[in-house]
Amino acid sequence: MRVNAPPATLAPCEVSIATRPACANWRKRIDTVSEYFAHKANERAVQWPYGYDERLSESANRLRTAIRLANEKIFRTIEEHEELRGMGTTIVTTLARNGSACVAHVGDSRAYLVRSNRIRQLTHDHSLVGQLVRDHQITAEQAKTDPRRNVVTRSVGINDEVDVDTQRLPEKLQNGDVLILCTDGLHGLVSDEELRSTVTGRGLDQACDALIRLAKQRGGHDNITVILARAESDQNGEPVASSSAERLSRARSNPTLAILIVACLLLLLLAVGALAWLMLRSGRETNARGAALAVRPATRTT
Repeated sequence: MRVNAPPATLAPCEVSIATRPACANWRKRIDTVSEYFAHKANERAVQWPYGYDERLSESANRLRTAIRLANEKIFRTIEEHEELRGMGTTIVTTLARNGSACVAHVGDSRAYLVRSNRIRQLTHDHSLVGQLVRDHQITAEQAKTDPRRNVVTRSVGINDEVDVDTQRLPEKLQNGDVLILCTDGLHGLVSDEELRSTVTGRGLDQACDALIRLAKQRGGHDNITVILARAESDQNGEPVASSSAERLSRARSNPTLAILIVACLLLLLLAVGALAWLMLRSGRETNARGAALAVRPATRTT
């Protein structure tokens, strides 16, 4: 499954979301987070319904608040519907502003950074085997096949409150950086090295398709969700994280860029037309000379 969520950008309130669906709750969670950033992030009176943690950055507080709002809404929905009892879900988000990126997550959905042909996991799994690995009770290799690997220790919607882990990348985004947000349906079947090699040297859409296809070939036993964002330098040299869809959107929303593109296309068409006309004219002159040479011997008298 591929979710077409808003890509990460350097605009003040854009957010990229990768989710692990649990029944209808996944759509509710995305809508809640998106609504918060679209409508409430600039309204001071309702911006911090759970208070503002001075130890965190503003971006971290925004992500934390959005996820807690989603948790509250999902929890209320589960309480109202008996058939949903026991369900929960995971989430990973990233917010990029002014060249910096902040990541927040709950559960075992992950965020990765691919830079200079190397991959780094930015989040740690809220799962039983993840904790066992951190406690050095099992190895990371053993965790891949451990029968308890699907047991999460923290999820959205299970309780009326949720702990959200946030972190800010210590360094600025660099041109060419790729952020990967995905569920365990992908990273449980595709290795980190395969993630790195697949997103390197490919367009974002092609890389998404290739990763999902690879996971499906290996069973695809769980939801497979992935979102990619690549940092690209703007005209000022600042890295701007974007997806291929966003690059097209930026071109459409920029009239000057659109005019330049149209002008370049017209010049290209004129050049092709001129080349075709010259080739046609040259061909006609060559045929005429050939015909003259063929006729002259026939008219010669002896």
